[in-house]
Amino acid sequence: MMMSRLIRSCLLIALMMTTTAAYSEKVTSVDITNNALKCTDCIDWKISGMCFFLKCTPFGCSITTSIRVSHNIPDLVASAYTNRSSWQETAGWNPVKTSGTLSRYSKGQKGDTQLDFKRTDIIGNPALLAFDQASSTGYFCPSDTQPLRPYFLSELDPAWSSPDIERLYPQSWIGIPAIQSNSSLGVFGGQWAQVYPRTGWGAHPTDVVNGAVAAHRASHLTSRKSQPHIYTPADGGCEPGVKCWPPGQLETNENKGRNGYLFQMVSPKEDNTAEAFGGNAVDWIKGRSTIDEQYVWNVWRRYSCCKKRGIYLYSITYDDE
Repeated sequence: MMMSRLIRSCLLIALMMTTTAAYSEKVTSVDITNNALKCTDCIDWKISGMCFFLKCTPFGCSITTSIRVSHNIPDLVASAYTNRSSWQETAGWNPVKTSGTLSRYSKGQKGDTQLDFKRTDIIGNPALLAFDQASSTGYFCPSDTQPLRPYFLSELDPAWSSPDIERLYPQSWIGIPAIQSNSSLGVFGGQWAQVYPRTGWGAHPTDVVNGAVAAHRASHLTSRKSQPHIYTPADGGCEPGVKCWPPGQLETNENKGRNGYLFQMVSPKEDNTAEAFGGNAVDWIKGRSTIDEQYVWNVWRRYSCCKKRGIYLYSITYDDE
């Protein structure tokens, strides 16, 4: 039995290593915006309830209502790469340090180890310029992030390359939470990685999985306040005139709800859907590996809101939004 599992694991490693790889396409802000706008299924707009308000005038008070809507917004762009981002306009925002530490080696280079290191950016999505226009209709929620604003640049954060601080979290020792797999073959059958320590280091045999894990960890950071890293939390709050329920904190393997962050690959593969990371990595990596180790995702987050029509009283919902 043990020999059979070992043989299957070796075959899966060989499949990963022989998967056809190409150079990633350089992308622009226009490409990222177009990719987000084409993903109509990613928006997942719905009427999710009703809000009730108290509206008072010199002639008395009355109860008014407005519909509550829920949908996803491509708030952020997550880039993970070995040396340079493929997003052209922001490629110079996270200048690579050239110190001779192990973290500067890429897989296949001299001095390579079993560990892999990914630099990561979390930047406000340029597509928000179009989505924020839709929010003025009252039937779409405004984003609480700003387009082209850097929320995390890994080279400015010493804790991204050194796990010392993150090791103080008990999650780093117990391995929970983790980006899980639906495979029974363990690490070689689709196990991705644990979330903590939240650094750029990865040990998966496939480079794009290490990139996805880095993007997830950086998004995990920016969805929270007061973390021991150098970053800006991506939670600007609700705009005046709107009662809203902004995205929650990123949790692992969540596909819906306010804790569900969905990742839509922009480069090297253009996805027309968005999903939480996890599942069988052997299937997921197909068409996603690149020689230059550069990856870009739109990050969709869930909002719920209603237009204010007075003093907010309460709301009812039709589902679990």
